[in-house]
Formats: sequence, C-alpha cells, structure tokens
Amino acid sequence: MDAALEAALHQASQQDALDAETCADTFTALRRACAHAAPAQLAAWEKKADVLNFLASFYEQKRLYHRQVMSLLEILLQQPDWAVAAEPLRPNWPEEMAKAAAAMAEAVQGAAESGAAEEPNTAQAAATQGGYQASEVPVAPQRSMADTLAMLDDALKKLADAKYSFSVLTGTGLEEDDLVKAFELFRRAVCRVTQDVRIETTILEEISPKESILQFLLEVMEQKPRQQKRIESLMLVLMKLDRWRRVAEEEPLRGATARFREPEKDEKQEEEESQLHEDSEGPNPEELLADAQRRGAFGVLLVRVLAAHNLINADWWSLSDPYTKVTVDGDTRVTAVVDDCLDPRWDEELWSFDVAAESSLVRLEVWDKDAMQDDPLGHVAIPVAMAPGEELKRLRFALDRVAHGELEVEMRFLRVETDDSADSLLQSGGASRKLPSPKAAKGA
Repeated sequence: MDAALEAALHQASQQDALDAETCADTFTALRRACAHAAPAQLAAWEKKADVLNFLASFYEQKRLYHRQVMSLLEILLQQPDWAVAAEPLRPNWPEEMAKAAAAMAEAVQGAAESGAAEEPNTAQAAATQGGYQASEVPVAPQRSMADTLAMLDDALKKLADAKYSFSVLTGTGLEEDDLVKAFELFRRAVCRVTQDVRIETTILEEISPKESILQFLLEVMEQKPRQQKRIESLMLVLMKLDRWRRVAEEEPLRGATARFREPEKDEKQEEEESQLHEDSEGPNPEELLADAQRRGAFGVLLVRVLAAHNLINADWWSLSDPYTKVTVDGDTRVTAVVDDCLDPRWDEELWSFDVAAESSLVRLEVWDKDAMQDDPLGHVAIPVAMAPGEELKRLRFALDRVAHGELEVEMRFLRVETDDSADSLLQSGGASRKLPSPKAAKGA
C-alpha cells in the first residue's frame, strides 16, 4: 500500500486522539491520498468502520467541509467492501450524509447486480499515452444515471412541498433552511444532468411548473445575496433551453429574467460592438515599447483572457468554478472566478507584461476554485517570442494535462528593437512563425 495512503488511513482511524486542527489536516491528507489510490489499496484497509466514523464526525464538526466529505465518501463507497462496512453505521450519521450514502450504496449494488463492470477510463488511458501518468489527470468519476435522476426528482418534490415560494408558509412545516436546501438540491441536480452526456437535456425541458420554479429562484436571489452567483449560473443554464426561455420571455417574468437571456443583436449593434472592441485594444504600442525600453525589458506581451471551452469537471456535487492565471517571468495576473461553469467567459481587460528575454515563456493555467485546495483544469505554455507580432490576434489553445478543454485568448508580442538586433531579429515576435499545438507537442 502507498505510504501516504496508509499513513492517512491510520491517522483517520485514531479519531479519539485527534484535536480539531489535526482532524482538518488528517482529512485533507486522506482526501488527497484516496483520490489517486487504486481500488485494491482501499479494499485492503481493515479498519474501514473507523475511517467512516471519522468522516461522519468531521462532517458534523466542520460545515465548511461538507462537500469535500461527500466527495471522499463517494470514492470510498464505490468499493463494495466499504459500502458493506458503511451500512450498519449509517443510522448514526447526520441525516443528509446518511441519505446520500444510502443512494451511493444502492447505485453500486445495482451496477453489481446488472453485471455492469466498470470500463477503463479512456480519457486517462489517452493521457498515459501522451507521456504522463493517468493518476495526474483530474477527471471527476462518472455517477450513476439513476442517482442523478433520483436527485432531480427529490429536488422537484422539495420545491413542490415549499409551494414554490421562498417565504415560510404556515402549514408546510418547513423552515428557511429547508427552502435553501431545496434550491441547492435543484441546482446540483440540474448541474449533474447537463454534465452527464448519457442523459438528454430534454428531461429538463419536461419539468413543470417552469414559471413557479423561475419565480422561486428569483425570490432566493433577492432574499439571499450570498446565493446570487449560484442563482445566476443556474438561470444561464436554464435560459439555454428553449421551453424555459419561452416561459421566461412571458409576463410576469420577462423583466426579471431579461439579464439572463441573450438578446438577439441587429447588424447595427454588432457593428457598434465590433467598433468598441477595436477601440479597446489597449494603449499605444509605441508608448508601451518606450516604457519597456526604459525599464530594460526585451519586449512587451499583451494578453486578454476571453473564455474557456469544454473544461473538465473537477467538482463532485456541482460544476467547476474556473479562473485563469497568466504568468510571464514571475509576473502573474488572475481573472475572476466563474461559479459552476464548464464554458466560462471572462473578457478581461488587456494585460501587459514586461518580457525579460527571447526565451521567456507565457504560462496560461486554468484552475477550479475550491474551499480546500484549488484543482488544475489544464494549462499551456508557449515561448513569448512566438506570439503574433503584427496585431492583437485571437488564439485558441488545447489545454494540456487534462482529458479535454480549450482556452481562448488574445495576444500580441511587441519586441524592443535595439541597434544590435534590428537587422537580425524577426519583426515584433515573428508573425510568420506558427504557434505550437500543446496536444501535438506531447507526442513528439
């Protein structure tokens, strides 16, 4: 057994001897070790009940860690031996944790009874062929379709019990916390449906009553400002579905949902936006080069982070919360975080970086924001001198070290010309040189 995994499991089995701070450190080590552990290694641990009780106790003590505890529990309960060990313990667990664990165990049992054996992860196999270990590829495991559909059904029942109102109504027996949980369950269920390629999104189109649900979401956003970003991301997903969009376009929701619906643009609007984009391409290149030369820089790299596409999902109970980091010669800029989105759009302002040498690299990294530890969603690194030089150009890179995902940016390299280099160096970064493909480079 891997030494780090064995140490983490042993520490978690000593629950009674751990203080609060040590519990958090132990859980973090356990989560990281289990994420990359082979099933045989997990099955070999004898004190399964002690580890599971540690997770239940930690779940009760640390509300901030609820999502992380459930993600680790899902890893463990995918193993039949761990599911069997958990069964007699569940009655003593917190209600939400016990209910989720029961659903996980049923899904595992159903798969075993139907003889549905797990196939190797093709994305990870491809990654290994690309020159790195499959354990390095951060791809969330695929969940049971039945579990996802059951979650959606449960969410709709809870919304119906609340009478699609965020106000606490007499006779419902519900508290405000129950209403927040109903929203959160619905949001997670929609996220899971949209990210599971096996489930047709038409199932979301069949949900009713759409008008009442949309009104409920708007009430949550108004009364719970902390939930605003989650509501916005959910509304954007629903507005991509024709039937939901049509309902939102009618009164009385038309005005309240306008911000989530992309209006159709006429030719004049597109022309104005295009002109605005051209006018926002940043400061005068001559001024940038003059300032860079005074600082002794080799050149200036202009970068605007636009969007990412088809990112992997690194979260377990929702979608990734991506942000992008751009680094040149130790200078790092970071975009905003986009919650619950695998196709985020940033349209950041134009950044300028001093470039120290012709050999300098620009590193573009996409990360998933997490309460515990941010997870990588892929990166790409290219020589600065190979960026376009004549003008700011839009580029789209395949992200490396992940199963899939692309990053879209605008970039331009301005080279400081000196008396010694004017005749020998390529003009402004060598516009005729072709950018390398990160995916192709791995197989070279």
